[in-house]
This record gives sequence, C-alpha cells and structure tokens, in this order.
Amino acid sequence: MTTKKTQMKTPSLVDVFVGRQLRENRDKRGLTLEAAGKSLGVSPQQVHKYEHAHSRVPFTAVFNLLDLYGAALGSFIDNVQKACASKEPCSCRRHVTLLIVEDNPDDVKLVCEALHSFDESINIVTTSSTRQMLSILRGEAPHISDVRPDIVLLDLCIPQKRTRPRQGEGINALRAVKQDRYISTIPVIILTNSKRGDLVRRAYDNGAWGYIYKSMEFDSFKISLIGCVKYWTEIVVRPSSVYKPHSYKAVS
Repeated sequence: MTTKKTQMKTPSLVDVFVGRQLRENRDKRGLTLEAAGKSLGVSPQQVHKYEHAHSRVPFTAVFNLLDLYGAALGSFIDNVQKACASKEPCSCRRHVTLLIVEDNPDDVKLVCEALHSFDESINIVTTSSTRQMLSILRGEAPHISDVRPDIVLLDLCIPQKRTRPRQGEGINALRAVKQDRYISTIPVIILTNSKRGDLVRRAYDNGAWGYIYKSMEFDSFKISLIGCVKYWTEIVVRPSSVYKPHSYKAVS
C-alpha cells in the first residue's frame, strides 16, 4: 500500500487578513462561533477555519457575516487592503489580550518581556487582586479594560490586604471562574514557583487550564509561556462563552 503525502498550502496575506478582520468583528459583537455558523448554515469549526485562514472565505459568507456583525463592507475592505499593503509580520495574528494576575512587579516585567518578544501587539492588562480579576473578566471594570481577556495568567500566591501571600486565594479565584458560566471558558493558566504535586493537583481540580513553572532560566520560561499562548489562541478551538447583555460595549 502506498501513501500519498499532502502539504498544506500557505495561506495568502489576503486570506489571513480577511480571517483576522472577521474574528475581530465577531469579538466586538460578543458573538459565539455557534451563532456565526448558524447564520451561514455551517459548523462552528468551519467558521474557526475561516478566521484562521485554514479555508478561503467565500464572498457571500463575508457579506453575510459582516451583516450579522453590523460592520460596513467598505470599511472592512479598506482595512484588509491597508493591512496587506503594510505586510507587517505581526499583522498575520489577531490581536490577543492577556490578563496577568500577579503582585510581584519584577515577575510582571518578566512575563511582559517574554510575551512581547513573541508579539509586540499583544495587549497586556495587569492586576494584583483576584477580586479585580473577576470584575475584569465579567466586564464590570471598563476603567481598567473594555476588552475581554483571551487568557488569564494567574499567580496562586496572591496576598489579601494586610496578610501574607497564600495559595488559597488563587485557588478560590480559579474556583470562581470555573463556577461562573459567563467566564468559565476563558483559559486560566497558573504561573508559580512551586512544583509541589499536591498544589498542581489542587489547581487542576479547581479549573486550571495549564500550569507553568517560573523557571530560573528565562529562555526556558519564555519558550513554555509562548508555546502556551500560541496553543490557546492559534491552534485549538475553544468552547465559546455566553456574554452578559451589558458586558463589553458593542461596536457598530
């Protein structure tokens, strides 16, 4: 029996930018992959392929999606033309927003440096409070961020006011995200200095999507962190979240 090797064609810049623009417009409206697919009569997986340039988007699909998103066709085409003309390396990725929950300024600086070495366009929001973290995720803190984070990087040892850092605060935050149907599909990745088996187990039991050790070697840490971000933002299809009607302003 002979096997035939097939090679995936590299998507054109136009396909990449069209997909990115469609994803950004869907995010602004707070619509799920399921809602977009239903309007076209295709599966959520097919919409995901359109947005990541794995499949070329038919013009009728572009037209119908823009109508669903309330976006103007003329502006959409202008944005794609400008993006193709600039040919900026980072323009091939959609803009990603990360929320860092960390009370150590040095660690925040380290994480930001690692992320921006991968993509300078990444939007980073920081807080040292798990309570504020939940408000940001629920769209209740527009003065901090009016964009819904794609990923949360959470340090388990977050101190309460006038108390020492304790791992229970991070675990409680994990549990709160897991139990809230409006935000439970946002990946929460643990960043910690501990490799204790019981702590790893508690983190996953309470809803962690990943667990990264803050290695003393910056290069090793950077590779792990970037790999994790790419996995959750570019590779997998995640279950889409249900949005509260008042969460995150709709952009016309």
